[in-house]
Amino acid sequence: LVYAGRVSSVDALLAAGGALPRLALMSLALCDGSDPVSNVRRLREAGVRVLAYFAGADRYQVRRAYEVAQVGVVRSWDEGPVMLEELRQALDDASGPLQRWTDVLGIDAATVVSDRLTAVEREVLMVYAAVATADYVARRLGLATNTVNKYVAKARRRYAEAGKTADSRADLVRLAQEDGLLPLALAARDEPGTSWP
Repeated sequence: LVYAGRVSSVDALLAAGGALPRLALMSLALCDGSDPVSNVRRLREAGVRVLAYFAGADRYQVRRAYEVAQVGVVRSWDEGPVMLEELRQALDDASGPLQRWTDVLGIDAATVVSDRLTAVEREVLMVYAAVATADYVARRLGLATNTVNKYVAKARRRYAEAGKTADSRADLVRLAQEDGLLPLALAARDEPGTSWP
């Protein structure tokens, strides 16, 4: 392994000219506020493999890096030898992360209730918890309002079965954040006039 340098953003790396590195160790929280998944895709399109690292505990970013971008994630506090081994594996193997996102965060995967929902049910839960009305979720996802309500009720039941209260929308937001489905810092953003309960 040879250290090639440091840049503040993916834009800066791609604009620098010259040969790109074979591997980039990329923070999940770049100072330019750019989306980590988009950054991973752009780097891969340029022929650069990616290993992400994080210093905080935003489960949403770590989960997205694993599930959406299929990139390994290391912790900034990992020991030097551990970090070097992860870098070597990322260079040698492009097949994706070796462990689950829950392992990196030290979470018991059995406590992630949303993993017991289908992909569509998880998407309904994310949008419903984040933007407010079942009618809006139905329009956005092309579902019937009754279907949205059924999926939200199922999510509430699954959380209740796990001993987690999901009676209010605030509970759903908190639980979705715990499960890494929503970022810790939320802002209503998809529909004008949408407000948090």
